[in-house]
Amino acid sequence: MGEDWRAEQVGSRGGWRRGFPSRAATSTYGAVRDEDSGAGHAVVSDADLRRVGGQAYLRSIEILVAHRLHGLTRGYDDNGLLVLRSQVSVAEGFSDDYSVKVVIDEDPGAIVSSQCTCPAAARNHGMCKHVIALVRTFNDDSASFARVGTSIPVPARRGSRSAGTSVALRRFLSEETRRERHEMHERQVRLLRVVGAMSHESGDAASGPAGHAPDFREEGGITLRPRLSRGQGGWLVRLGISSSDGASYVVKDVSAFLSAVRDGDRVEYGRHLAFVHESRMFDGLSRELIDIIDRAQSIRRAMSGGYGVHPWRSSQTGRGGMLLTDEETCEILDLYTDADATLGYAPEDGAAADYVQVRVVDGDPDMGLVITPAEGPEAAPGSYTIAHRRCIDDVIPSRRRGFVVVRDAGYAVDPAARSIEIHRAGREFISHRDLIDVLCSPVDSSDMTVAAGDVDQFSRVVLPQLKPQGGTGIIAATIPPELVGRRREPCVIEIYLDRDRSGVTCDLQARYGRRRFAVFDGSRPDDPVERDTATERLAVEAVRQYFPRPDGPVARIPDDDDEAIHELITQGVTLLRRVGTVFCTSAFDGLTRSSRVTIRYGLSLSSGLVEISPIADDVDPADVPGILASLRGKKRFHRLRNGSFVELSNVDARSIDRVSADLDLDRSDFDGGSVDVPLFEGFYLAANCDEGDQSREFRAAMRPLTEVAPDAYRIPDSFSGSLRPYQMEGFRWLNALWDKGFGGVLADEMGLGKTVQLLALLAARTPTPSTGERRRTAADAPQIAVPQVAVSQVAVSQAAAESGNRHAHLIVCPASLVYNWTAECARFAPKLRVVAVAGSKSSRRSILADAEKYDVMVTSYDLLRRDVNDYHGVPFLSMTLDEAQAIKNHTTKAARAVRSIDALHRFALTGTPIENRLAELWSLFDVLDPGMLGRYSHFREVFDLPIISGDEEAQRRLQNLVEPFILRRRKADVLDDLPDKIDNVITVRLEGAQRRLYAALEQRLRATISHDDSAFTQEGRIRVLAQLTRLRQACCDPRLVDDDAVVAAQGDCAKLDAITDLVSSCRDEGRKMLVFSQFTSFLDLIGERLDQLEVPYDVITGSTAKKRRLDLVNSFNTDDTPVFLISLKAGNTGLNLTGASVVVHADPWWNAAAQEQANDRAHRIGQTRDVDVYRLVAQDTIEERIIRLQQAKSVLASRFVDQASSDSVAPLSSLTRESLLAMLGA
Repeated sequence: MGEDWRAEQVGSRGGWRRGFPSRAATSTYGAVRDEDSGAGHAVVSDADLRRVGGQAYLRSIEILVAHRLHGLTRGYDDNGLLVLRSQVSVAEGFSDDYSVKVVIDEDPGAIVSSQCTCPAAARNHGMCKHVIALVRTFNDDSASFARVGTSIPVPARRGSRSAGTSVALRRFLSEETRRERHEMHERQVRLLRVVGAMSHESGDAASGPAGHAPDFREEGGITLRPRLSRGQGGWLVRLGISSSDGASYVVKDVSAFLSAVRDGDRVEYGRHLAFVHESRMFDGLSRELIDIIDRAQSIRRAMSGGYGVHPWRSSQTGRGGMLLTDEETCEILDLYTDADATLGYAPEDGAAADYVQVRVVDGDPDMGLVITPAEGPEAAPGSYTIAHRRCIDDVIPSRRRGFVVVRDAGYAVDPAARSIEIHRAGREFISHRDLIDVLCSPVDSSDMTVAAGDVDQFSRVVLPQLKPQGGTGIIAATIPPELVGRRREPCVIEIYLDRDRSGVTCDLQARYGRRRFAVFDGSRPDDPVERDTATERLAVEAVRQYFPRPDGPVARIPDDDDEAIHELITQGVTLLRRVGTVFCTSAFDGLTRSSRVTIRYGLSLSSGLVEISPIADDVDPADVPGILASLRGKKRFHRLRNGSFVELSNVDARSIDRVSADLDLDRSDFDGGSVDVPLFEGFYLAANCDEGDQSREFRAAMRPLTEVAPDAYRIPDSFSGSLRPYQMEGFRWLNALWDKGFGGVLADEMGLGKTVQLLALLAARTPTPSTGERRRTAADAPQIAVPQVAVSQVAVSQAAAESGNRHAHLIVCPASLVYNWTAECARFAPKLRVVAVAGSKSSRRSILADAEKYDVMVTSYDLLRRDVNDYHGVPFLSMTLDEAQAIKNHTTKAARAVRSIDALHRFALTGTPIENRLAELWSLFDVLDPGMLGRYSHFREVFDLPIISGDEEAQRRLQNLVEPFILRRRKADVLDDLPDKIDNVITVRLEGAQRRLYAALEQRLRATISHDDSAFTQEGRIRVLAQLTRLRQACCDPRLVDDDAVVAAQGDCAKLDAITDLVSSCRDEGRKMLVFSQFTSFLDLIGERLDQLEVPYDVITGSTAKKRRLDLVNSFNTDDTPVFLISLKAGNTGLNLTGASVVVHADPWWNAAAQEQANDRAHRIGQTRDVDVYRLVAQDTIEERIIRLQQAKSVLASRFVDQASSDSVAPLSSLTRESLLAMLGA
């Protein structure tokens, strides 16, 4: 595996490829090179390159893989030696490339000399990786080198060769001889790690070239010692290097050393030390030191790269040191603080002899400061002398603690006698350097005198900064007792904050040394120390910004003053810390919450409803509603019942806000705590809620409806059909919905038997009298919980259920399917008493009056709309909407009539829940599960418009809401034995009068759209749609637009000719054909053509009587009639026409779903032949654009039924001027 990968990577260079062609040889990379591509033999063997190159051999792989060699040339010098040259692109992006030259004696195969301008080669420690890479490239692909010169010189020492042999022939003989020698060697195919192991383990590599130092090999045996000195603009660091066997040297160039470490180069420092610079060779402290210095150099490289400046030029001196910032110097000193190691220090940049080995100590230094009464004949009474032993040599500041270099006072002639130490000191000590330099002069080591007259001022100004033994202060000093007594301790303000039942208290204290005073008690003349009243007064003023006037020794904020307490904890504490040290009790700290409060919700069941309870970690559930109310009130904070405060800017309530928006709730609904919603909302809520926040009962109730146990429901004996496995799954799903009180959409693809699944459910839910069982009533099923708007309807339903009056199932379907349903019911559920609520007005009323006599009642949407008042007071056990897309517009009378039906259980059957827009989905669920998608205005704002605009998150949430209540299966997924459906597009070209008529109509419509602004008013759109319809009719036949005799006589119709050809072909093959068109007038013209050809046919249009339709379908499936002409709207649903195996769409409709439904009249269960679908499309017309629109609309439906896409599409009525012109091809 690794070998193939390496071959692919390295093989990207010219002349390399994977595989094993003829005359191929294996390269040293494990790749394959083609001998005919110019690949050469090894002018220097791979083993020799590994031996002399060491780690550089391994590093050369980087150069080869990155294709950094360019400008390759080869030639011969005056001695007949091979000379290779190239340029190397610099990896770091500097402006200057490296130049490489290698001179090779080809007879022994040895490198005579090499040159490279890279830093590694400048160290003169063997060959660099660029030299090795150049030779390896020539070994592998000599043909890629441009020749320099036209002949090969013949030196005198090679006179044994025939001077008369031509140059080309001699060159060929020489190369062939070397090739034979090369092929005798064992081919080396190794992965990089294997090659690396060989180079380390090889004895040749260990011994090194003759006359050079043997390699040091003890891991962790190399130690680096930094040498620091103050230079111009910063601190200079140089390095010393030593090995565990005693060898010690100076690193001449820090930058070159770092380069050797990065590249893993072998470096010789002298006769006694040479080693490969790998990290493992250095001890731990040295590795950390390398990291610090390398990081510093990387920063300089990043800052200087791109300007043609080498990164180390700005950070090194002539002697190879590196200039560091104070922060970088402190990093090194931190590393050596209290370490068992020393570092070199020199006060100024100088020769190596000036460095002193010093230790770095943690803590402020002792300057040896001693104050004593003055003595001697010249000493004045009451005066004092100040002596010091040490002084500050330098200070290295940092953001945290700095470092102080201290030495013995005065200048020693010998630097080694200076007794220098480096201390990691506190910031206070460093900030007093001016005073320290006065008291501990680095220039004058003699004692300092304080005259008797200045002792008081000295005691007041200087002594407080000094720290006597066992006392407080900054600079350690030995002070006489009498002066210690006169030492004025500085005033340190301490503020103690606490909380008790009555509120928040503040105790303000002033500390002087070891004495402490309550500031609010005031000062007294008999105080044992002189108090700093000014400092204390400032502290009192600061406290009074947040506390009322103190009453006694403490100030207090009453516990009910939320604003004052909140201001104290959010602003006051920070300000008070500037005045003094603030100490807070745990009771006071408990007032604040530093962690973010994330409010989510928990789910449980309560009286058949889902209870949504807002919760948050570490917050009492009783407090959470109050937090939400404060958020709604746009407050800055909220105080919890335990007295602590929550910053509302630190509260995340997006989960509650999202649920409120999606379920059309008001956030104020949560002010009282939990909110109850209908059970059907539970699936959506569970999908967005952690299981740990759901009760066990809720999780059990929300088990997916498709995960019903196979034996949970059985097919009743009264059902005479048989169900396929996927239909059994649908039967169980419908039963699960029934038992939970949910409505749902059985959205199986057309032809999968939705009717038989529903009839099995009705048979199971309607016990017949003959079984001896009582009829199942609504009282047997769970009561469905709906929003307040539907309470009156539920109350009626429950009252009817309790009286046992709820018997029949109502099926509402298109008028063309009423008798198809009664027939299917008689076939599959013969024991059910079925009636069609059809016929005259009086007969329909009579049937409804005797509703208790029937088990199943079937009516049409149109009749239901007209009879809606007669259905009031008739309670149904269930209502099923077949071809439910009929109520896609919720504002129609049919949709309102359906919503008014009193039915306990509601189902919908449709293969296309969405045809054009998401509002159709809302309309459907407003009937099935009222309130689930909220009000329509809310649905449009939260889901419809965002999804049309491409909001994927809104789409995901809507899918979570509706997915549990839609069951969708495709034929391709569940029917292995269903024949294929083959789609074909037949493009026809309009000619003659038909083309001229179409062009004229198109030009007229384009002018209307382009220049008439009224075309986009409500009335104008109707005119535009009418003109679009005329364009589509012109594509079918000119006579549909203009029945002028001249037009009728002037030529044939392209589509009629195509349909005629298809009819002839199908008759020859013995196949039956369905022809769909949305224009009945075009069906008439097709019929006329079939009459001329004496081809028999059947016709169904909107005017065909319902019973007549069923008779025509049954006869077509059994007789020899070859063609069935069908109006798309009248016959695209509910018909079983498996006798046909060819479907022709004479004209495309805006909605592909309607045409798919038409296809499934033939492509459904019972079909035994492949179904060919032909779509006739007029070329270069609006029909081609309609096809594209169909594809977009099918995407919209699939997002919420098949969940197969996230694109959006605008409905036809929202098409803009630009999109309409695009539809015309403008």
